[in-house]
Amino acid sequence: MSINAISSAMSASVYLRDVNKLTDDIIEKLNNLGIDPNSVSSVSEANAAIKKAEESNQSDTDSTDKNNGENRREERVKPTKEVKEEKRESAPHGDAHVTPVCEGPMAEELTAAAMEFLTPVFQRLQCQPQVQSQIKEGILWLSFQGGNLGLLIGRRGETLNALQYLTNLAVNRRRSDHVRLVLDVEDYRAS
Repeated sequence: MSINAISSAMSASVYLRDVNKLTDDIIEKLNNLGIDPNSVSSVSEANAAIKKAEESNQSDTDSTDKNNGENRREERVKPTKEVKEEKRESAPHGDAHVTPVCEGPMAEELTAAAMEFLTPVFQRLQCQPQVQSQIKEGILWLSFQGGNLGLLIGRRGETLNALQYLTNLAVNRRRSDHVRLVLDVEDYRAS
């Protein structure tokens, strides 16, 4: 492996780490504010929702005590993990309003939109994986096979999860309905 290839791979690794961190930060903020991350279709929409919720929370929680003029901050109760798990159980795949993906033109259109988003990432990583699409339970699965795809999976699948989240946002950005895509690299999710 040449020094240029190593340098490019390291640069791509840093890029994916930054994408992963950004995605995690956005998801955490949305969850902390009680906003379903699947309800936003782009990073800018997520940031707008976060800003709006924070402004709303600020005006709701700040109150002035007229007797002594002190500002008080009322604590809001955050939903517990148990509540979130109950929501997941009641809504399959975390979303009650997901449109099932059908074979044919719809699946081809979604695959093309996903690949339009992912191709620059693959180019930056200098990898050319083979893609295979499949529909399972109304969800489009894109499976990638090829050499040196470990960077796409990342530590404990964190990079793959971030790419999947961003790909879902990119694909659903231009749609009036919401569809689900699952990315799998070298059958990582199958195990």
